[in-house]
Amino acid sequence: MAVGIPELGIKSLDPMRFDEIKGDQAGLSLTFKDTTVTGMKGCTVDGVKCSVDLNGDYKLGGQLLVLPIRGEGKYHINIRDIVIKASNALVTVDGADGKKHWHIDNWHFTHQVKTGAVFNFDNLFNGNKILAGPVEDFVNSNWRDVMREIAPPIVHAIVARVVEAVEALYKAVPAEELYIQ
Repeated sequence: MAVGIPELGIKSLDPMRFDEIKGDQAGLSLTFKDTTVTGMKGCTVDGVKCSVDLNGDYKLGGQLLVLPIRGEGKYHINIRDIVIKASNALVTVDGADGKKHWHIDNWHFTHQVKTGAVFNFDNLFNGNKILAGPVEDFVNSNWRDVMREIAPPIVHAIVARVVEAVEALYKAVPAEELYIQ
C-alpha cells in the first residue's frame, strides 16, 4: 500500500508529499513547505517503525530549546528508527454499495525516535555561518530534545496521511473482504 492504489483513491505513502506542515511548539513557529517524506516502504506494522527522510523548504522563528533561532530556506531531516503507535476507534457504517464498511472514527498517536536524527537547515540566520554553525551542532547533538519540540506537527501530518489511505481502503472494500479468516 506504500506506493498507493490510485484506483481505490489511495495516495502514495512513499514518497509522501505535503504542501505545508505548520506548527507552533513551545515558542517556536515552524513551517515546512513542499516536503517530501521517503522511507515509509521500510516500516514494520508492530506500531510503525521506520527511518524517514524529509526534504523541502522551511521557515523557523523563535526559541528552540534554549536557543533563539530563525531562518528560511531548504532543509533535510533524517530520522532514524522512529516508532509511531496509533490507536483508533473503528466503527462499521453502511457503504454506498449497500455493504458494511469500516470507518476510522477518531485516532491518536504517540511517537519516539529510537536511534537519532540529523538536521540540515540551509540559510539559518540569513546564512551567517558564525551563528548557524554552533546552532546546527547543538541541534544535532541534542536531537532527542529537538525532536520532542518539532516532531509533533510532522508526525501528525504523516499519520493523518496514513489514516487517509486506510480510510480510502475501508471505503472501497467491504469489511467482510478485509476480515482475516
